[in-house]
Amino acid sequence: MTMLLLIRRLQENKKLEAIDDGARRARLLRFRRESDAEERIAALEDELGHLTLVCQSLAELCLDKKLISAEALAGKMLELDQLDGVADGKLAPRKRRIKARAGKSPK
Repeated sequence: MTMLLLIRRLQENKKLEAIDDGARRARLLRFRRESDAEERIAALEDELGHLTLVCQSLAELCLDKKLISAEALAGKMLELDQLDGVADGKLAPRKRRIKARAGKSPK
């Protein structure tokens, strides 16, 4: 089973979609309404927590179902981390990642 198929199956789960959509809408509405910096930070922390949960769940599902090895996952993380030229344990903003990847030669 490919990663794309796994993601599609997860997306087809209406219960998960309803929970995710409702939570995302609530976070976005809260973020748009808030003008105070502390409240905006709290909203961003909520969004980061949600995205972390989604990523961790996907990674663990893939590892549990042996769709990918821990080594392959770590290797891909390192590859993506280095796209902006700095191995700092985080993903660069999308604009910088796209420019870095565009210059990458095909294998």
